[in-house]
This record gives sequence, C-alpha cells and structure tokens, in this order.
Amino acid sequence: MFEDVPTEDLPTAVAAVEHAFEQDMGASRIDAITAWDRVIRHAQAMQLAEINGLYEDRNRVIGAFREGDPALHVIGQVSLARNISPGAAGTQFGLAVQLANLPMVAEAFKAGAISEPTARAICRVASALSVDDLVLFDAPGGSQVPEEV
Repeated sequence: MFEDVPTEDLPTAVAAVEHAFEQDMGASRIDAITAWDRVIRHAQAMQLAEINGLYEDRNRVIGAFREGDPALHVIGQVSLARNISPGAAGTQFGLAVQLANLPMVAEAFKAGAISEPTARAICRVASALSVDDLVLFDAPGGSQVPEEV
C-alpha cells in the first residue's frame, strides 16, 4: 500500500488511512505496521548521520589534540543526549562512522530498505576490507544482501 510513498511522507500517508477490518481483515493495519518500520529505520539512519556529523564537526573545529579524544567526547555526549550507557553510545558511534564510509549502505538504511541489524552486519563485514576493496564493496551491485541478515 505504501511502497511508492517516500519515507519522509509516510507518517502523513499512514495517518490518512481509514482502517476497516471488516473489509480488509487487517491488511491495512499490516501495511501501516510495515510503513512505520520504514520510518523507524529512516529515523535511526538520520540519527547515526547526526552522530557522525557531530564527530566530524568536532574534529574540524576543535581538533584532535586540544581536549582529548574527540571520539570519546562524542560518545559521552551521545550517551547523555540519548540517556543510554556509554557502551551503547560507543556502539552507535562506531556504526555511524562506518556508515559514513559506505554511502550506498547508508542510503539503503535511510530509505528503510535495510534494518539497523543488517546495516551493522554489512559494516562488520566491510571493516575487514582494504580501502580499495571497500570502494568496490559499496559500489552499485557490490553488496547485495537479502532484506534481513
């Protein structure tokens, strides 16, 4: 039902649906559940892009040698901002930085085509590749993985 709707427009499109269980036996609600999952994936991808942006900005403006390790500062800030443990924030930070090196994977995640666990699995595999292989891995058709790994 919502396959052709851009991810950014999904909340409005889903809200406009009038559910009639008697007519579709819940199919419209199943479609809405699937659409909300795309929205969640998009939000997660955008959040990771912001985490990487914070890291890049901090490196650019403050530098690596002025006030300690920039990665640790960003992890601490993410931990406080999201009210999560530093370990969980560090895991998110690592994924954010890895996705910045895999723009096609990041775009698939942002579009809601792959889940966060799938993005993590792809990044885990890609982390073992050389710089030259990484470019090929993220090329169109290079990393064709099933929807859920």
